[in-house]
Amino acid sequence: MAQSILSSRGRTTVPADVRAALHIRPGSCLQWQVTSDGDVIVRVKTISTVELPGPTKHGKPIDIEDSKP
Repeated sequence: MAQSILSSRGRTTVPADVRAALHIRPGSCLQWQVTSDGDVIVRVKTISTVELPGPTKHGKPIDIEDSKP
């Protein structure tokens, strides 16, 4: 199990093996959730095609299958 230490400023380092497994790099957004049992779930936030630069044809979300040529 990977572990890290929290600094006095509230910072920690994501261990290298975890970064590699999640394919994250500097600038990646991590979402933190604390469950009612006290467990912590950390997810890598991914962006949708709606968040990408430039307009979509109708300006609303599209199914990935519809975007294939």
